[in-house]
Amino acid sequence: MKKLIFAFMLVAVAGCENSQEKEAQQLVDQARGLWDQVMPAAPEVSKAKLTTSKEGLVAAVGKLGEARQLLDNVATNYSDTDVWKSEKTQVLNERVTNMYRSTKETKYKMGW
Repeated sequence: MKKLIFAFMLVAVAGCENSQEKEAQQLVDQARGLWDQVMPAAPEVSKAKLTTSKEGLVAAVGKLGEARQLLDNVATNYSDTDVWKSEKTQVLNERVTNMYRSTKETKYKMGW
């Protein structure tokens, strides 16, 4: 009987871990979608530059800000998941953070 209870507990723990991985992946996918809406290249392309109008820059600040919040949520609530630890997610997080700061600074300097 104890073995059965232990096996059930292992399955329950595994289910929670899978659930956390899925939730983390959904948030990362949402952040990537926001990146794709405003950036001309994948985050892995280090030379990607945003060339846009005033409206495009304002939209980029908003979308990249949302993406940054989503990734901050993953970092805070799902830091022990493989999704957060993956190189792809780390690159996305770094690029979103850097591009958000850059676009926000440009928006401020231009007085928009």
